[in-house]
Amino acid sequence: MELMGLVKLPQRKKEKKRTEELLMDLAKCNSVAQPARNRRLVGRWRLAWSSQTANRFLRPDNVLGGYSTQDISVQGGTITVENAVRWPGWDLCLLGRARAQVDPKDRQGCVLKLRIDSFELEAGGKNVQLLKGVLSTPKMSIRDAPGGKRRVLNQREGSITVLYLDKDIRVTLADNGLLFMHQRIDPVSMHR
Repeated sequence: MELMGLVKLPQRKKEKKRTEELLMDLAKCNSVAQPARNRRLVGRWRLAWSSQTANRFLRPDNVLGGYSTQDISVQGGTITVENAVRWPGWDLCLLGRARAQVDPKDRQGCVLKLRIDSFELEAGGKNVQLLKGVLSTPKMSIRDAPGGKRRVLNQREGSITVLYLDKDIRVTLADNGLLFMHQRIDPVSMHR
């Protein structure tokens, strides 16, 4: 499959555009009804590609020099999402936790509304709260690239649309326009 080879390469504009086209084509083939409500969403996922990290210098699954996973669990009707960036050999992990719910206005069951709970850094077995209070301060924004779109760093709420979901691959689109592809690495670790 062209897509699987392409997402592993450093991305120049041509490769990034082609990857985005293939991901949107894949989204048209989604056969899972109401993917944001489907149990297939639960598990551990590793970032394989994102429009934010795709550049010509690093592999698209590289986030700040580390690798990124996302654990999704459902417990008592509450969806919990934990994003982690890990740096092997450094004993460091940056964690962001959020609660999610299927958007009640979305009849197709594709949109998850997220509310960020915390950011912390795990280092040497200790946890350090990051950005304490920043989530309640006025919005701070950056540009991902010169001339690129501005995006808010400390936005506490947002949404993602699940465009494609199968047992191994998930494609999502964030409300800020970022496109993501995750590959499942552990389907049962978060089932409780």
